[in-house]
Amino acid sequence: MALVVGKSADAQRWNLFAAHLSVAINQHLWSEELEAYVDSIDEDGQLSAKISQAVNVAALFSGVPTNERAAQLLPAVVVPPQHWIHIGSPFMLSFSLELLVRERRFDELLQVIRSRWGRMLDRGATATWETFSNPRSWCHAWSATPAYFLSAHILGVSPIEVGYKRICIAPQPGDLTWARGTVPTPFGKLDVEWRVVGQYLYLKYKAPEGCEIEVICPLGFEFKRITDAI
Repeated sequence: MALVVGKSADAQRWNLFAAHLSVAINQHLWSEELEAYVDSIDEDGQLSAKISQAVNVAALFSGVPTNERAAQLLPAVVVPPQHWIHIGSPFMLSFSLELLVRERRFDELLQVIRSRWGRMLDRGATATWETFSNPRSWCHAWSATPAYFLSAHILGVSPIEVGYKRICIAPQPGDLTWARGTVPTPFGKLDVEWRVVGQYLYLKYKAPEGCEIEVICPLGFEFKRITDAI
């Protein structure tokens, strides 16, 4: 954020702080025996026996682990070991979804959304809950993250430049055969629709004036037809 607004000195200061913090976390909170970051150091100076999915996802999201440790932890982003404390908050789970996007594991992204948020629908939810079970808030904005991930990565619309002057449309179908949606921009709404037929992906979009569109075809597909109107 500091770099975006031209605060290079602030960016350098915070990057240095993050680097020092990462060294400390790796030195003091990693358990070789458990192959994970523990939640804390107990009063007697020993590593806590508690391991939570949230702590390890936060470490991965922040780039704390070495490459070897990251490889050990990545499977737990989707399916944590049974003895770990599992993520119970949709807000915290959004960091897991970000990691899946970074790793380009879009099938698992859809799997997590269907599994966790799908349970809300199974229980008759008409809004997103603060927690997946026994929520205190039954209409919680921070839990609505699938709306972002489905628009930005499955439908495939994201800004290339701040303010949506340049926009990328890069669908990631996963196991879906079609998607349709509208993304608001400062210039007006962007309507996008795509459909999979065999190895072809048919794409339609209608962009507002003032936006430059770049289209990227997903791996394993060919664009059969691209048009500027739905």
